[in-house]
Amino acid sequence: MRDAQPTILVLGSTISKLVWIDQAKKIADLGFRTIFFVRKKVSDSPENSRVKTVEVPNNIFCHWLRFFKVLKSSRPHHIEAFHDLYRWDFLLSYWIYVWLAKIFRIPIVSVCMGGEILYWEKHFFLKKWSIKTLLRASKHIIVKEPYHREYIEKYKILGKKKINIVEIPNATDIREEFDVKRKEDIVLYLNSFKTWRHPEVVVQAFKLIKKKLPGALLIMAGYRTEEELERIRESMDSETAPSIRYIPYDFENRKLFSQAKIFLLPAELVYVNNSLLEAMERGVPPVIGNVDPYGEKIVRNGENGFAVDITPEAVAEKSVLLLENEDLRQKLGRNARDTVTRHFNNRIRIQSLLELYKSLE
Repeated sequence: MRDAQPTILVLGSTISKLVWIDQAKKIADLGFRTIFFVRKKVSDSPENSRVKTVEVPNNIFCHWLRFFKVLKSSRPHHIEAFHDLYRWDFLLSYWIYVWLAKIFRIPIVSVCMGGEILYWEKHFFLKKWSIKTLLRASKHIIVKEPYHREYIEKYKILGKKKINIVEIPNATDIREEFDVKRKEDIVLYLNSFKTWRHPEVVVQAFKLIKKKLPGALLIMAGYRTEEELERIRESMDSETAPSIRYIPYDFENRKLFSQAKIFLLPAELVYVNNSLLEAMERGVPPVIGNVDPYGEKIVRNGENGFAVDITPEAVAEKSVLLLENEDLRQKLGRNARDTVTRHFNNRIRIQSLLELYKSLE
């Protein structure tokens, strides 16, 4: 017998992040509780009867046994599998998940995170086989970006299976308190320091910004390793170094969105970037790269931000324009918030998820 309140069993090696815990709490308020079956438990996430974390044992056979016990005891409404599973033992466990789900007659909903589809050609055999196994056993496949669907079809990942693919992009909460004004000329980059996001372009652009606005400050937040940080530091000089602050990845970095005047993301992929959405929700106009063909779905050039060539000169030009023209900056900031409120509102996203969940019944 299932519990009176239906349960979602979430699978993932690293997906137990606070952002997903927050979503689980909201969904719980609307009728579904969540069990995270994950490698690492988030110690500072508020646990209650509606949002629970079960840690995966290191031993693979204990892993499978615990999954069986969780499945048997919770009898979930469905299994929600996040494809961030890169460890070999998780990949090898895919067929166990599918096999047991069939035995218990529990539907699977797959959630594609990005890299598992984007870098398909680079994956080794076990990873490809595992992802195919889980995707082909799914009732629905949730994708965040349009290219996910295109790549799934291009690489024939589903074979001859006809499975419903639903695009539900990232979204962010819309907070009531809001002030587009800012005191300091703070330029913010808040993302991982991956090469395709070109953080070095941000540092080089800031050198040019400093020549026009000597009082400007740059915050580079989101690096994961010292190697990432050292690579970026190589691109700065002694003159601009004192005006650059480096902050490692931390969930608390989100408060920086309320301090920054502009947000920089000269990346090759920008569509539904979480930090971009959160910055815009706080009324921070962005300057993004213009390579991503779907970027214009979020940033309309000159209306709620700027899309520019991924060069220090182009990024610096629009940054200086916004920092020197406060009326323009505030106008674009308000438009940015309006865009996210209407199209990337987490309340709308959760409602879409609930409709999908109910279709499984």
